[in-house]
Amino acid sequence: MADVTGPTRLLLVNCNTSGTTSERIRSVAAAVAAETTSVDVATPEFGVERVVGFYDSFISAAAGLQMMARWRGQCDGVIMVGFGEHGREGARQLMDVPVVDITEAGMMASCLLGNKVGILATSDLMVGPIRDSIAAMGLASRLLTIHVASGADPSDPSSFMVGAQALLAGGADVILLAGAGMLEIQEHLMRNCGVPVVDGLTTAVKWCESLVQLSLTTSKLQDYRWDPDKAATLV
Repeated sequence: MADVTGPTRLLLVNCNTSGTTSERIRSVAAAVAAETTSVDVATPEFGVERVVGFYDSFISAAAGLQMMARWRGQCDGVIMVGFGEHGREGARQLMDVPVVDITEAGMMASCLLGNKVGILATSDLMVGPIRDSIAAMGLASRLLTIHVASGADPSDPSSFMVGAQALLAGGADVILLAGAGMLEIQEHLMRNCGVPVVDGLTTAVKWCESLVQLSLTTSKLQDYRWDPDKAATLV
């Protein structure tokens, strides 16, 4: 159990091998984390620079679990920074601290804010993994649709407006951004769409902090029980 009166150490696991992405993740997380929270980012040693689609996602899961295994006992909470990516169930079995996936955090937060969630993605290859991830949460009925903002440029928040308007026209009353570190896009859409716009990374940081402060972590009674004789380090 974490010392709830002391500092909280969060480990954010990047789903890809991009050091630039890891630094952006660190910057966004640190901007919203409490003063008593320290943020570490683990970048996988193998995998792909941009995770898009099922194949990349499974490779990413193995690489991420390798990094997490090396951090056992050295952090108070883990955040998996990959939207729609695989591996969260394995991470919850491996780690003895709270594990928060940004897809799960974003979707669950969205369900608290409206009835029909529209997801704004940047590639059609993301759609299948995202749908599977949300179905595994048991929240498929709350997902209205996933709109692919083809050609949208993350450096230009206004380029996401067409996609956001398509979601609203289709009946969405909450927009969830499929990505990490999309604060400028979130802020732009919030100002111009009139509905809640959720960023999974910032939501995950605050939720993971809360779980640590409440001394809550994954149940090890059944599905996520760890075999103490199993090697904890992946090779």
